[in-house]
Amino acid sequence: MKNKVRFLSLSVLTSVALLSGCGNKKSITFWTGFGATVNGVLQPLIDQFQKDNPEFTIKYETKGGYDNLQQAINLSVSNSAYPNIAVGYPDHMASYMMANILLPLDSYIAGEDGVDLTDFNQDYLVENQSLAYHKKTDGTNDYENPYTMGLPFNKSTEVMVANQTFVDWIITKDETNTIKVPETWQEAKVVGEKILAIMKDGDYYGKYIDLDGNILVPEGDKLTSEEKAQVLLDLTQTNENNFRPFSWDSTANFFITIVRDWGGTYTEMGNDIRSGYLQFDSAETRAALSFFQEMAHESVIGVPQNWGESSFSSTPFNANKTIFTISSSAGVTSNIPPNNAFKVSINAIPFNQGETKYVISQGTNLMLFDQGSDEAKAYSWKLIKYLTTQVNDRFALGTAYYPVTKTMANTQTYLDFLSNTDGKTASQLAVINAAQLNVDVYDAEDSSWVKFVDPGFYGSSEIRSAVSNIVPRVFNDEGATVDGVLADVLTTLKPYIKK
Repeated sequence: MKNKVRFLSLSVLTSVALLSGCGNKKSITFWTGFGATVNGVLQPLIDQFQKDNPEFTIKYETKGGYDNLQQAINLSVSNSAYPNIAVGYPDHMASYMMANILLPLDSYIAGEDGVDLTDFNQDYLVENQSLAYHKKTDGTNDYENPYTMGLPFNKSTEVMVANQTFVDWIITKDETNTIKVPETWQEAKVVGEKILAIMKDGDYYGKYIDLDGNILVPEGDKLTSEEKAQVLLDLTQTNENNFRPFSWDSTANFFITIVRDWGGTYTEMGNDIRSGYLQFDSAETRAALSFFQEMAHESVIGVPQNWGESSFSSTPFNANKTIFTISSSAGVTSNIPPNNAFKVSINAIPFNQGETKYVISQGTNLMLFDQGSDEAKAYSWKLIKYLTTQVNDRFALGTAYYPVTKTMANTQTYLDFLSNTDGKTASQLAVINAAQLNVDVYDAEDSSWVKFVDPGFYGSSEIRSAVSNIVPRVFNDEGATVDGVLADVLTTLKPYIKK
């Protein structure tokens, strides 16, 4: 208990400690929000650990989504029924710290059964060490001496999936040699405008394109089997109103990334997790939104709402209504079209020309709660260490997440996974290619890419929810102005405006 980050009175902490000691001392609980696919990989790893370490019984539960998981933990505080271990994002961790149920890991990390923090991907570690700090003698935060409130577990990074079949085809129609997979947003604007011009001038909307790259004219109302075999691209679901060369799944990530990409700041934490502030009311934010609003009004870029979708662009992508889509690397398989109707490539997301390259890298961290006996906590720590530093390579290759330590990223198991492409399905190749992009580009030794997430604090999830509406409104609301949309959002977030 001496390492605990305290915010409540000693009497409250004592009552929590007494309550948490109740129950079965020979079992621990582990909660996540994972779905069936991830659970299918995680459960065997837990079973193996249980077999090798039978001192406790591990009761693993999934709560059916991260929001449900956070809600379940918050509701369990009153009766101290929270788990021994759970996964969570930084804003989740902040709420658990406010309730004084989360333990720092530093004593375990430095202990006899500890881990080497320098082996972890430092970009992933930052969010776990930006929540609480040791104090200086004057009572201020010692920002050089943070507490470690969790360890990275399942991490993914945003990538741009391209319909490579479409790109290769339309390049043949481009006499200016303009079209390519863009590296910057400035290039993306030019590429998108050129694609739109070719689609319109060539009258390709609503058509089939044959293997020679020309419009295929069916003999009847439906394609014959012979004609189907000649189809290169099915553009029959496209028209001038629904076609957008570029798209981005997460509207919150879209906004947060471009603010940073244009040199601005999204949020900042106050003196501790009790307080934090928005910082995006800036000229940089307005410049970024104005740039993308122009692209949207030219039909160069869209978001899921442009196609009546709530969260993802995979459905319009698979229908050729958008050609480059930015999504999580862990979800790239959603962008593999039915029957492998076209080939895809996995690319780094575009960045703002002349600026540092930023990409959001998200995922949950494993946390240790102030639950159970010291023996139960030690056992729980041992499971956290096992999942992050001993089998994280196996977890990564089975789920499309990335290994969280250098050692795990360089095991023979993981290297074989990256190099063995023979006989793989299109979905498996997309996972491998996303992982290889992470190694070769985002994490390369000479890379100028910065993986980031912003600090979690009480209210940061409310800010994120509010800003998720900014890009859709700027793109699609009739008569919307950047200043007007920002003003509306700032009004709803008054408690987080620094005075």
